[in-house]
Amino acid sequence: MTMTDTVELLKAKIQEREHHLRESWVKAMETRLVRDELAKCHRYEGVNHLENCRWLADKYIQMLQENRVKGYKKIEVISAHSSTSSDLTGTASVFKLLVHHLH
Repeated sequence: MTMTDTVELLKAKIQEREHHLRESWVKAMETRLVRDELAKCHRYEGVNHLENCRWLADKYIQMLQENRVKGYKKIEVISAHSSTSSDLTGTASVFKLLVHHLH
């Protein structure tokens, strides 16, 4: 794998991550808007809010479960000896990687 291929691969991976995070934040902000509407509904409906705002509360609960901001916790390494990238997770894998590069 040449250096330019590696650079292009890393650029593509970074753009993919940025797109994913951007979409994740948009969904989180949609959830915030539903929460604000639910608060308005509670204030407007008063004592009847349990019946009249139920659909909005159910939608908000569903969105809370589905629309979380998800980041990346993986360490991705592109090996100079192989043409594929390997995803390493966990302390043991990071330790193995460090030991491998020290020898």
